[in-house]
Amino acid sequence: MHNTKLVQLFQTLSKVEQNRLERFIDSPYHNRHSDVKALLDYLLAVSPPTLEGAHAAVFPNQPYNSTKLRNTQSYLLKLVEKFLVYEHLEQDEAAYCQLLLPLYRQRGLHKGFQSTVRNNARYLSKQPHRSVQYHYGEFCLQQEQFLHAQERNRLEDKNIQAVLDSFDIYYSTNKLRYAITALSHQNIFNVQYDLGSMETLLQRVEARNWLEIPSVAAYYHSYKMLTTPQTAEYAQLKQLIVEQWELFEPSELRDLYLTAINAFIRQLNRGEAGVLEELFLLYQSGLERGVFMVDGELSRFTYKNITSVAIRCAAYEWGANFVEEYAPHLPAEHRQNYRRYCQARLSYATEAYQEAMHCLQTLGSTDREVIMDGKGMLIKIYYMLGEYDALESLLSSFKTYLKRDQYISADLKAVYLNFVHYVQRLQQHNPYDPEARAQLSQDVLNERQLPERQWLLRQLEAG
Repeated sequence: MHNTKLVQLFQTLSKVEQNRLERFIDSPYHNRHSDVKALLDYLLAVSPPTLEGAHAAVFPNQPYNSTKLRNTQSYLLKLVEKFLVYEHLEQDEAAYCQLLLPLYRQRGLHKGFQSTVRNNARYLSKQPHRSVQYHYGEFCLQQEQFLHAQERNRLEDKNIQAVLDSFDIYYSTNKLRYAITALSHQNIFNVQYDLGSMETLLQRVEARNWLEIPSVAAYYHSYKMLTTPQTAEYAQLKQLIVEQWELFEPSELRDLYLTAINAFIRQLNRGEAGVLEELFLLYQSGLERGVFMVDGELSRFTYKNITSVAIRCAAYEWGANFVEEYAPHLPAEHRQNYRRYCQARLSYATEAYQEAMHCLQTLGSTDREVIMDGKGMLIKIYYMLGEYDALESLLSSFKTYLKRDQYISADLKAVYLNFVHYVQRLQQHNPYDPEARAQLSQDVLNERQLPERQWLLRQLEAG
């Protein structure tokens, strides 16, 4: 029974919602079937429920009849769905007004319609966010007023321009938002989307001065960042999301921050100057506003990325405080390992090699990327501390791990195998042979896939 839609939906209800559902179904207006109430009582009392147990509770002393039980489940499911819609309308005044307006209009009740229009307009004006949903509400309000005037044959009251403008603003914001999502997907997956006439849309936004509308401007600048290399769009986007962040829904603000962050990372990978500091400031402001938190949790990848940027900016004290402060917000299954891994990176960056080594040696089973990066750090630490026996053992075991793990991509496997190969050559070469050292340096420089090129060259220079 646990696989039925009814039970799956019921299990998402909180205790408060379950209590309110019970009162909802007790009302004869909503339900007059005693078997439906008996099934609800069974679900409230028994976990996990079974079909046999449900049948015995709903139809006591009757032979098992799957058809009767399915019909009862179906009816209760519809009531639970209706209850959730009612609950949503109780909490969402905008949705309530959007449904109420056409009801007044269709019944020809002018006074009630106008009163609801005022209430809806008042509600919208008080909304703290000026998001896509806000613009949709504006359009719905204008559309209902137009239909109301049309049905009353009041041509002078028709707000045609307001309908067109509100729809255009809603459409432009939403189209830009989905275009950004499509572009992001194209950068990750091997897929191409037809975005339509985006140039026409961008020109219209510019011509109509809609860049003064925060949500339109934010998605406009985000789109331009993704499509036009080396533009100055970030300055405008940063001003919007850092200074006017309260105007955006949390999910929208998170998407805008991630768009800017990903654009910065691409610029960073191209070697553009000044990007790293801007990226660090963006992460800091996002943390202050709780942008990266979802249901009280921080993604382990965001946690790792922020630590990496802090290290590259030499903000070691800030990074250490961040690692400690936000570790409790990591998903429980990754908390300990990612905390140790990030502490190890900070310790390594500040040359506290013993502390870094302790953190890395106590890492448990975790993501492959963390495992491989952790082993790479340990290899460098063992070499710099002269722990050559431990180094030899780790190089051998890491090489075996890389060759055996079939889930590591071919490119990533090649990168780390190259690193192992050159560390072994570094360890075995004669530092007093200038020709051998020069040849090894040249080979390191010529190797296409080698992430630790600069570290290897530094060790060669140090002799």
